[in-house]
Amino acid sequence: MNKRVYGNISLKLNWQGEIVAIQPRTRVWRYLMDNRTHYHIGYNLFIVGDSSEGKNQFSVAISENQQVKGLFRIGDVLEGTAWTKQYKEREFADYYRAGSLKCLSRAVTNLENIPPPWMTMPPSMQTYEERGARLLSKGLWETKCYKCI
Repeated sequence: MNKRVYGNISLKLNWQGEIVAIQPRTRVWRYLMDNRTHYHIGYNLFIVGDSSEGKNQFSVAISENQQVKGLFRIGDVLEGTAWTKQYKEREFADYYRAGSLKCLSRAVTNLENIPPPWMTMPPSMQTYEERGARLLSKGLWETKCYKCI
């Protein structure tokens, strides 16, 4: 299934895999040096599995409503559909507009009892809004903060 928008092609594909990290999906608009506007628009699920595009590690953008409905957490195994990104410079996740989400199995580990890094179910977007954004270096995020909510 192809969709053409402004010269960019987006393909709908199937995927399946285990959630290894969940992060808030935030868009930052920087209009002056220290003034930022943040838009919390959902969550990025980092998956190890398979996609019909051939990737075995990828990220899928989901909405806050999808997270509230599914209550996804690290260790859950999911399957669904998603679209490849149209604007590579704007989108962080590999796939977005996820649909047909189905939880194949739930995590068996009680993640609430594990000490930091915290890997519990992610907080609501309202909680992220109240806490404010935290800027991390890419190196720190990729190592110590990757699985932390």
